Amino acid sequence: MAYSYDESTHKITIPRGDTATIHLTITGGGVTDGDAVLFRVRNRSKGEWTVSKLAMVTDGSATIRLTSEDTRLLSPRYRYGWTIGVVTDPDTDENGEPIANDATDNVLTAYNQLMTFAVTESGVLGKDE
Repeated sequence: MAYSYDESTHKITIPRGDTATIHLTITGGGVTDGDAVLFRVRNRSKGEWTVSKLAMVTDGSATIRLTSEDTRLLSPRYRYGWTIGVVTDPDTDENGEPIANDATDNVLTAYNQLMTFAVTESGVLGKDE
């Protein structure tokens, strides 16, 4: 089973170690080109953030790329949730990639609750599949 997104529940399901490209369309809220989207996955069982990815907003959209390295250490035995935020006027590195790691970066959460991020063992369906 490859990466999937359920539009009605906002659940993301991905096999451990797989890659995914998540395309986001940004509407409303004063988000402008040059801002960045912050995508984070939280291990609900341990209470810690396990994945954080930033992507620049360009022409009202952003693309989050999850690599094999991002998902390889996630375990199907834990419960995960995901959320999206916006970083207004982020700094960028030498490659033009956004950086949000100082006191001048405004991070604004788009969702107040975590959406489900389910990890399955590669080639094996999860309990609720």
